[in-house]
Amino acid sequence: MRTGARVEAAERAGGRVRLRTRNREGAAGLIVTDHVIAATGFRATTDRLDVLTPGLRQRLLSLQDGTPYVSDRFETSCPGLFTAGLTTASSFGPAMRFVYGASYTASALVRGVRRHVRRRPDVVLPPQGRAAVPSRAGASAR
Repeated sequence: MRTGARVEAAERAGGRVRLRTRNREGAAGLIVTDHVIAATGFRATTDRLDVLTPGLRQRLLSLQDGTPYVSDRFETSCPGLFTAGLTTASSFGPAMRFVYGASYTASALVRGVRRHVRRRPDVVLPPQGRAAVPSRAGASAR
């Protein structure tokens, strides 16, 4: 295991993988191995959530590490905006980075969305356990 190293190049070498790396001090390194797992250290900080408008990103409360604050139901500080996965790992732990955490996330997030939507009288929820069926005005049932 190497920490603090950046992979500069990777290539196959006789059925193995050859990595050229550079550490924090700038020293070059070479690793020849059978398998590579790269934990990039990427942080899903609020300012990196490019799928949100800059104005919305600025309104989000952030934790000390810069990731968005989320409630116990995965709702951000902007009511009605929910998030899951990597952006919630600082609040809920490293399992949120992987599919392993999805079953917990899904049930908690759905409860949060339902609670949020119930506060809005103009939204109709389908009965518990049944999927919503879209309808079109004038369409006949088959």
